[in-house]
Amino acid sequence: MLDHPQPSIARYAVEDSRPATFLERGVTVPFTTPFLLGARVRPAQRSGLELVVPNPAGVRGSYVFPFGALCEVCTPTLHDRLLGRAVEGTATITPEAITRIAREVAREGLAGREAAEAAGAAEEADKGQALLTHYKLLLHLIEQSERPGEQAVPAARDSPAHVEQRARRAIARVAAELSLTTETVVTALEEIAGLCTGIGFRGDPTRARYQRQIAELEVMAAEIASWAEAAADTEEAKASSLVLRCTELTLKCGRPLMGQLTALPDDMRGLVSRWSREPQALRDLAARPGWLLDGWAALIGIWRAAGEAGRMAALREMAVLVPVMPREVDSWAEEEAERFEAAHRVRRRFVFPLEEWRTGRALELVARNEKLLRQML
Repeated sequence: MLDHPQPSIARYAVEDSRPATFLERGVTVPFTTPFLLGARVRPAQRSGLELVVPNPAGVRGSYVFPFGALCEVCTPTLHDRLLGRAVEGTATITPEAITRIAREVAREGLAGREAAEAAGAAEEADKGQALLTHYKLLLHLIEQSERPGEQAVPAARDSPAHVEQRARRAIARVAAELSLTTETVVTALEEIAGLCTGIGFRGDPTRARYQRQIAELEVMAAEIASWAEAAADTEEAKASSLVLRCTELTLKCGRPLMGQLTALPDDMRGLVSRWSREPQALRDLAARPGWLLDGWAALIGIWRAAGEAGRMAALREMAVLVPVMPREVDSWAEEEAERFEAAHRVRRRFVFPLEEWRTGRALELVARNEKLLRQML
């Protein structure tokens, strides 16, 4: 059985305040220890890293403690000890970086064979996705640079050898128009493909990760709304309302953001030119979906794993884990700023004891969380 937190860590308790930035909010780490579910890592104010654990032991707010004190506040699983050491050694705290580390650790097998296989499959899928994304960008470049009637066969239906020739010609034309070298354009396309791998294109022909996650959020929101219509208990209604409100706000911010990002390949010349002038601005823009959706994979997994009989328990757990929107997101969707603030005020009032941490269900929850891990890789 896992140990529950010792009273001595009460000194780390803080009131749940809305962070200014996504980095201040931190990145979700896919721990399997029940006490650590939903925990986020972030840079400490002075140096090193710290961990933010929501709703610990059923108290309001969060515990914030040095990342190195992980084993002092709970008894992590072997997987979580290895994951903690890997996270502590990283120089960059971003959703992409934590996902990469989580996959590497999961492949060690300490969270089970299925998690190890899921991590390997996710890595292979990303490699294939990157190649497909690069190919799609080349097709866009060819279509936008060729003159009307220049080729009888559309690039998407041409043979691979001809597509390669047409791509080289398109790259040369764009390089000349932008006063860049062909090598610069080739490198730009490779870098842009890396940024667009998780974003994809309109219509989602590549089954991109972020578009898939938004679709999963939409399905979950519809299911929760349908379930909530029959909720008679006050606590049931409050929990479902909070989760649904936060889900809908995330979708209202995510949909236009994805629309903006998937529209970028519509002007490949402009995109390459922008990359040559301000690559970091494009990196920051492309990183927004990862920050926005961080933490939701676990909630989707909890909802899916609950089954019809466990919906209420799942919503109670989800209500204290819903990601808080930092003030940074207000500039992305200014019309929703007041609703983000209102949702946060409701969220901070939710406190549930989660007694399962202290009962024989602890090992059962670890097994459940190992299944959630596969959802988060």
